[in-house]
Amino acid sequence: MTRFFQDPQGWTQVPLKLGGTLGKPRFEIDARAAAEKAGQQLQQKLEKKLLEKIAPPAKDGQEKDQTEKPSLENTIRGLFGN
Repeated sequence: MTRFFQDPQGWTQVPLKLGGTLGKPRFEIDARAAAEKAGQQLQQKLEKKLLEKIAPPAKDGQEKDQTEKPSLENTIRGLFGN
């Protein structure tokens, strides 16, 4: 599950809630923030995979057309309601 919270450099950030008192602190995972972060990571991975399927990288070193990305991102965001 921690792979959903890793950034590109490999660092893992887990959202926490702090409660209790100064003498007896209590830590717990912020479930709402964790679910939101995991959803964002999954969406980014899905976008990346879809872009690879629709416009695979050129074999001879040519760059792919970047104009396709915004329209695909808008389509995906529309599917997820963002």
